[in-house]
Amino acid sequence: MSENKYEVQEGKFSLNKSTIKHEDGKSHPNWFGETLLNGIKYKIAGWTSESQAGNKYISCTIKEKIENSTPETNKVDNSEDIL
Repeated sequence: MSENKYEVQEGKFSLNKSTIKHEDGKSHPNWFGETLLNGIKYKIAGWTSESQAGNKYISCTIKEKIENSTPETNKVDNSEDIL
């Protein structure tokens, strides 16, 4: 039986839906992922928002990933609801 393990590829990324919710009011991303740019790994965080006109969108940040840090988001919601 083969094991399917996702490998980060140069210039590509996917976002996974987070299932972690903070009760203390901290802003926690709804989406997370990682990418590889010029050989450096980056982590991506996204928050689902809605404009004043009612249009839904995802606002994202990208930061260099520190390999020895504990991942903030490690639970994935595999539901099909994107926004």
